Amino acid sequence: MEGARAVFLAQGFDGASMGEIARQAGVSKGTLYVYFDSKEALFEAIVEEESASQAEQVFALDSNDHDVEAVLTRLGCAYVRFLCRPGGQSRCAP
Repeated sequence: MEGARAVFLAQGFDGASMGEIARQAGVSKGTLYVYFDSKEALFEAIVEEESASQAEQVFALDSNDHDVEAVLTRLGCAYVRFLCRPGGQSRCAP
């Protein structure tokens, strides 16, 4: 997954190939196809994994904290930190 993530980030979805992803991950192309039917399925798995991780970080709320203003302020700050993190911006093709 990390190898595929690196290739997708560097080359974009259209530029990434399963061959390059396999090389980056240190596995054979056949091994990739054992786990993922297509490049689209691999990309979808990465997006789902990343989304779940981000949601856990941003929405880590304490159900015992009843100070709504403080909770919303922390949530807003966490969301802004998420949006402004290094490498978090979308890359646009020239």
